[in-house]
Amino acid sequence: QFFGEAAVGPDRGCADLVVARDVVEHVFDLDDYFGALGSIAHPASDLVLETPSLDHHAGTAALNPFHVEHLHVFSLTSLATLAARHGWDLARGTVTADGNLIAWFRRAPGTPRTGRSMPAPPELGSLQSRVDAHHARLRRTLGTGWIVFWGAGSAGVRLA
Repeated sequence: QFFGEAAVGPDRGCADLVVARDVVEHVFDLDDYFGALGSIAHPASDLVLETPSLDHHAGTAALNPFHVEHLHVFSLTSLATLAARHGWDLARGTVTADGNLIAWFRRAPGTPRTGRSMPAPPELGSLQSRVDAHHARLRRTLGTGWIVFWGAGSAGVRLA
């Protein structure tokens, strides 16, 4: 069972700290996920999310966070906006050398965002150019043909 309101159940406790590494990019129902996080939090709870960083990968040649197992790829801005919508205030965020975003949030139920401004969204023009070039190269290789992959997403991406 995925973590959500149904998984939390009625006998839930309150967590001081929730850490979710490499999870949020796989979540289908973000409202249910953040609702469950909120239901196990108290007013002073902290939340740490780690996920591949769009900010980092927008400036590199790597397209590795963009594969079938990741439903979402977040920038610090988009993750902070999503979390704020669910009552979590961004305390700080950093991107690791290998391109993971680590964002630390404080519970802020029913309160407006603090005076801190949201981080600037990443510039995606060069990323879009790389994706377009990759797509054009694949289209030249395939012509009008089709490739069908069946099975594990990561293995299919490596094979492709």
